[in-house]
Amino acid sequence: MRVSTSQINMRAVNSMLDQQSKLSDIQTQLATGKRIASPSDDPIASAKSIGINQNISVAEQYQKNSDVVQSRLQLEDSTLENITLVINRVRELAIQGNNSSVTDNDRKLLASEAQQRLNELISLANTRDTNGEYIYSGFQSNNQPFSKLSTGGFLYSGDDGQRMIQISPSRTIALGDNGVDVFQKMLNGNGHFSVLDNPSNTGSGLIDGGSLTNGSSWVQDTYNITFITDTSFEVRDSGGGLVLASAYTEGSLISFNGVNTSIKGSPIAGDSFSLAPSINQDLFTTIENIINAFQSPTTGQGGAAKLHNGVNRFLNDIDQSLDVMHSIRSGVGVRLNSLETQKELNSSLIINNQSELSDLQDIDYIEAVSNLNLQRLGLESAQKTYMQIQGLSLFDYL
Repeated sequence: MRVSTSQINMRAVNSMLDQQSKLSDIQTQLATGKRIASPSDDPIASAKSIGINQNISVAEQYQKNSDVVQSRLQLEDSTLENITLVINRVRELAIQGNNSSVTDNDRKLLASEAQQRLNELISLANTRDTNGEYIYSGFQSNNQPFSKLSTGGFLYSGDDGQRMIQISPSRTIALGDNGVDVFQKMLNGNGHFSVLDNPSNTGSGLIDGGSLTNGSSWVQDTYNITFITDTSFEVRDSGGGLVLASAYTEGSLISFNGVNTSIKGSPIAGDSFSLAPSINQDLFTTIENIINAFQSPTTGQGGAAKLHNGVNRFLNDIDQSLDVMHSIRSGVGVRLNSLETQKELNSSLIINNQSELSDLQDIDYIEAVSNLNLQRLGLESAQKTYMQIQGLSLFDYL
C-alpha cells in the first residue's frame, strides 16, 4: 500500500491533536477536581450521581424545614414561659388580695396591676414570628387571634388547625399550637366540676373546690346546696330531686354521687351554693374574673365571703390553666428534642451521600498528575516525531 506524504502529515497532526485533547481533559479534571466532565466520561457513574444529588437536595430541604420549625418552636417556648410568668404573678396578686386585712382600695390597686398583666397576656397570645405570622391562629396565620370585645368577653379569630411540616420522608412535625388548645381548652373548677356561691348570700359560708372520689358514681349534673336553716341543708339535682339532706357541721365533708366538698364559716338560712360539671373557660376570662372580684366592694360578712369564694374559685381555675400551659410547653419540648434528633439523621444522610458522590466524581490527584505527565510526554514525542518526518520527502533527494 502506498502512503503519500500528505497522509503521513495528516496522521501526525491527528496524533498531536489527540494527545492535546487528552492533555486538556486531564487539565480540566485537575482544575475542577472532578473526573467526570460530561455523562459520556462515565455513563454509569453519571446516572448514579444524578440520583445521589437528588437525595442530597431533598435532605437539604428537610434541613431547611427543620430550621423553620425549630425557630418557630423556640419562639413558642419562650412565649409560653412568659405567659406562665404572667399567670403566676396574677396568682400571687389573688393570694395577696384574699387577706381580710387588705382594704378595698388596696384591692383596686391589685386589680389595676392584674389588668396590666391581662393586657400583657393578650399581647403574648398575639405573638408573631419573623415572617409576621401569628403563631396562635392555626391555619389563619394572617389573622390576629385574640381581641377583647367592647361588649365583654374575648374573640378568637383563628381556628383549631395545626400546621405540619415534613422533616424527613416519613415524618412530619407540628409547627406550633393553635389558640384554642393553648388559651381556650381549660376546664374550670377542679377539672371535673366547679363550685359557685350564690351572689345574694348574706352569710359567711365558704365552699371548698371539692374533689372527685368515685368516677363511676359521678352523675354529671348541676346540684344546688341550699341551707334550710342555719344548721341544716339539702342537696337537690337540676330537676329538683332530693339527693342529700343533712345537718351542717362546719368543715365536715358533704359527699354525694362520687364527689365531695365542704363548707366553712356560718351560712344562714336561704344561702345556697351550686356544683356543676366543669366547662371550658378561656384564660383571659379567668383573669378578668379576679379583676372584677377585686373591684367589687366587700360590704359585711356576705361581701367578704363573696370575695373569698371568688378568689378560691379563681385559684382552682388558674391552676387548671397552669396545668394546660405545662402540658403544652412539655409538648413543645418533646418536639424540639425530636427535631434535633431528626436534624442529626438528616445531616448524616447528607454527609454519607456527599461521600458516595465524591467517590464517584472526584479525581485521584496523584493518579491525575501522573497521567498529566504521561500525556505531556506523549504530546512532546508526537511533536518531535512530526518535525522529523517533515524532512522525509522524495523531493529533498532529487
